[in-house]
Amino acid sequence: MMQGREDTTRLLAQALDEAVSRGSVRVPPYPSTALQLQAVLAKEDYGTAELVEAMRTDQVFTGNLLRLANSPMYRRGSDVANIGGAVLRVGARELTRLAMAAAVTQAASGHGLFALRRRVWRESLAAAVICESLASHGVDPGEAFVAGLLHDVGKLLALTTLEEVFSRGAAPRVSDEICWAEVERTHVALGSLLAQRWQLPGVLGAVITAHHDPREAGAPLTRTVLQADAIVALLEGHREVSVAQLEALGLEPHVAQRIANMLPSVPGFLNALDTEPAKLAPSAPSAKPAATRPHDWLCVAPLSALTGAPWLVKHIDTVSLRATSPQPLQSGLLVELALTPADLRFWALVDSSEPVGDVFELGFKPFALTADQARRWDEIVVAQRAAA
Repeated sequence: MMQGREDTTRLLAQALDEAVSRGSVRVPPYPSTALQLQAVLAKEDYGTAELVEAMRTDQVFTGNLLRLANSPMYRRGSDVANIGGAVLRVGARELTRLAMAAAVTQAASGHGLFALRRRVWRESLAAAVICESLASHGVDPGEAFVAGLLHDVGKLLALTTLEEVFSRGAAPRVSDEICWAEVERTHVALGSLLAQRWQLPGVLGAVITAHHDPREAGAPLTRTVLQADAIVALLEGHREVSVAQLEALGLEPHVAQRIANMLPSVPGFLNALDTEPAKLAPSAPSAKPAATRPHDWLCVAPLSALTGAPWLVKHIDTVSLRATSPQPLQSGLLVELALTPADLRFWALVDSSEPVGDVFELGFKPFALTADQARRWDEIVVAQRAAA
């Protein structure tokens, strides 16, 4: 059995290396909206109208921009309802890097290695906003954002290449675990290829090429990216990230506090750029189902998912939740949910989706909770155990 797995992994690695050596890796073009915005911003005197015109033909991005302007990360006062207002709120200099983020979102879309694409997308955008917040000591925040966004972009090229390898039968479809190992092995070389094709500035190309090289770890921009990677790992592995955890990474206390305060806004930023079709209008929970015990009517109501009917919670513990739904969700989706009648609203990752009879059992992992949300979650867990 072990030998068979080794043979399959070797065959996959050979097919991937062959595609890279032949130069048959598909590199997406430089984002046209970002290019047009850069041309406007390069002028000494430009106006909001010129920026809006540069984005006019990109309806997806302009829709994203409106959602971003009204997201917790940018929201100031009442909602803005037009692109001009969104530009003023977000800031002209922020537009180009947001267009780059939208391009990465587009490149990460697809339904082949879906869960892995979602992981790369989520980690890349999270790293971008964390890098921007960490930028100091001569590191430009805008440059830090792009470095965080693109330093692992080779992973998307690796996933695209793997999907093509599988589609033409050059190697058998293997587990996501094996695929991820190949992504990690090849992403630096593929990222360097994209840096060359896009003619990125030398400092960004260096981060993409050498962010795993210990000799480069002291460079200010690379150090910022590596710190962001460590924070993203905390974000992915824990339901909340505390100041103490951030200080353990070597952050100064005031920086750790600022990052801890910012991280719960990351899901809203991701959601505003998300292109997956699980983002419908919020719907109010319907009446609670009939119950014989209190814990039978703890429900989870999707606020931005596929149905307005509450899902009955089957299990909840300190780090996960399982609920039944009439329809499946893709693993890797980020959804906003509300526990009712417990009155807790939160973001979660879809961790699993399995058919059970005529319904589906969905597994969720809470994502980027605030300290208050985490405390309320624990209270619900204790109450459910007492009621069982």
